[in-house]
Amino acid sequence: MSVPRDLKAVTALFDRCAPKYDSPVLRFVPYAADVLVEAMNPRPGMRFLDVGTGTGSVAIAAAQRVIPEGRVSAIDVSERMLDRAFANATKNAVAAHIDFFDMDAQALEYRKDYFDKVALCDVLAWLPDPLAALRSIKRVMKPGAAVHALSFAETAFQPMLDLFRTTVMELGGEAASGDEPGNPLRFADPTMLKHLFEEAGFADVETRRVELRYHLARADEWWEIVTASGIRAAIEDLPADSFAKLRLAHLDMVDGLVGENGLPLDCSAVLVTAKRPFEV
Repeated sequence: MSVPRDLKAVTALFDRCAPKYDSPVLRFVPYAADVLVEAMNPRPGMRFLDVGTGTGSVAIAAAQRVIPEGRVSAIDVSERMLDRAFANATKNAVAAHIDFFDMDAQALEYRKDYFDKVALCDVLAWLPDPLAALRSIKRVMKPGAAVHALSFAETAFQPMLDLFRTTVMELGGEAASGDEPGNPLRFADPTMLKHLFEEAGFADVETRRVELRYHLARADEWWEIVTASGIRAAIEDLPADSFAKLRLAHLDMVDGLVGENGLPLDCSAVLVTAKRPFEV
């Protein structure tokens, strides 16, 4: 399962990521969620849909803004992610305002014209059919409602990600690249993203770059990101001896990137905003 090409594989991948997905080294996840929700500016009383909620970062931040009259629906295909999202929402005292569902974004089960705001935070890259998902999302949005999506930019996780992919391939593994599901940078190109939303029937599509960066303390914290995020798909089929070789070889290269302040991690993103047009 080096490249998660179908929904079953994506589900299994993120079920395995769930236990470590809230690790402090993956703080780019809540950072990105904060940027997305701030851009969306959800208001009290709104119906808000969080597609691919993961451990709930976007859903929780949105619920804090739409209560008391509003409501958040948070969906994911990974039941283990949903379990952690519910626990996190409970910890933040907003679980009563969020409905969690195991649901495929490519075939949403909500009625037409329902949601005021829809969020996708690092979701499109993992979907086997992102165009079908966006068309399904448009159907459940109210006319004039806005969808916001965040996808990682071309500089994100570099140069570590390219070094990782190269080492995986040298050891006979398979790492997702280009337009394959499972490539974290699949929709790093703003023009490609804009065309995707326009093809799905959205209007007023705009993109902008969001700069997100922080430092990891050591090279092995980058390895924790690899094993706790969707990047791990590339190493799951490797034999034990190849896995050990990969870890040693890769961390040796990454060690050379650690500076006085630690290992710089670029997690910049492209933010897309679009609207469901009013029917003529």
